[in-house]
Amino acid sequence: MGVPYFRSIRRNGGQFWPGCPKEASATGRTAPLQGMTRKPIHQVEAKGDVMSTPSQQLSHKQYIFYMYKTQIGIGVLILPNVLTKAAGNSGWISLLLGWMIATASGYFMIQVMKRHPGQTFDGMLQAVLGKWAGRTVLALWVAYTACTVAVVLYTEVNIIQIWILRDMNQLLLVLALLIPVYRLARCRLQVQGRYAEFVYIFTFWMPPLVLFSLKEAHALNLLPIAGDGLWPILNGIRASLVPFLGFETAFLLYPHLQDKTKAFKGVLAANSLSLLIYIFVFLTSTMYFSSEELRTYLWPTLQLLKAVTMPFIERFEIVFLAYYIILVTQTLSAYLFFAASGIQSLIGSKDHKRPVVLLIVLLIGVAWIWKPTLEEMEMVSGGFDTVSIGMGYVFPLLLWCCWEARRMAKGALR
Repeated sequence: MGVPYFRSIRRNGGQFWPGCPKEASATGRTAPLQGMTRKPIHQVEAKGDVMSTPSQQLSHKQYIFYMYKTQIGIGVLILPNVLTKAAGNSGWISLLLGWMIATASGYFMIQVMKRHPGQTFDGMLQAVLGKWAGRTVLALWVAYTACTVAVVLYTEVNIIQIWILRDMNQLLLVLALLIPVYRLARCRLQVQGRYAEFVYIFTFWMPPLVLFSLKEAHALNLLPIAGDGLWPILNGIRASLVPFLGFETAFLLYPHLQDKTKAFKGVLAANSLSLLIYIFVFLTSTMYFSSEELRTYLWPTLQLLKAVTMPFIERFEIVFLAYYIILVTQTLSAYLFFAASGIQSLIGSKDHKRPVVLLIVLLIGVAWIWKPTLEEMEMVSGGFDTVSIGMGYVFPLLLWCCWEARRMAKGALR
């Protein structure tokens, strides 16, 4: 600075600028602006904290529909078959028990996240498990959610090829499905929440279509209840747990909730909505078919829709599947967003858009190399179900136990 600058200071009464406090000019330090206070060091956001802007905040309704529509994916199409093989016509009792377990797992999730309200999933893991263990677990979650996208995607491709487009190239179907998923997963979380609301409203008419089959249903097919004893019902719990998966996205959504006090109520509402759909579809399928027939149909829900006849539409299940693709995009985009957000935290990226591109390229590359048949996908899905149950149900309980042990250890040191 030159001499004229200091002369201007003297003309302003020794102030750096008009209105600046003289004591600040005398010490060469600027005083805090009026009405502002300096934040103490211990209140500065640590790594892993989330600054949830309005564009990243979710309302309670969006939070519920986001989890609910993530749960209602491919599982509802195959559920009556899988559940009947395990529990017979008493599978609806297994569904109730599965709902209880899913709700309990959601409770453990929220209890851990509630102790770290200002942190992301990554920050919470590091706070509970330590830096390196937390990042290792986050990497496992990235792998799990990315594999979930692949399994759901290729299962949907097989369904479309069998029911609608038999001669369509599998790679082209993958590309067609990934375009809307890519566009949605790149958006802000609030936009995805609004899309979940749209999907709920847009597909609200689909479940009542199953009611058309009730005119040929036989309620006696539901009897006897628990005729084979308690063991088949308990054996069916595993089959009932997989359709409820999707509530684990609460790990990612919780920091962005506008009202975090209603977080568990949201998990309970989403699980309950899914339960109503699953029990409705299972009971209707059991009354329309017999338990023996349900064991032979891979997708009984689609077989039910063959009972829907209209003068201007011959195969209504094709129309149903065409609209069902919109619902599946919610499941795919939610897990893709989860995986991309995890990669963003691991590599320190500014946003999740580049990780989304990376994952899309990997999915297309896999589709180019590997073209699984229906039998291969059944084998992959069966093995992956065990992994999914471990990540969605066992992990929240273990994480809560680690948090409790850490809390008790700190209390003992005091």
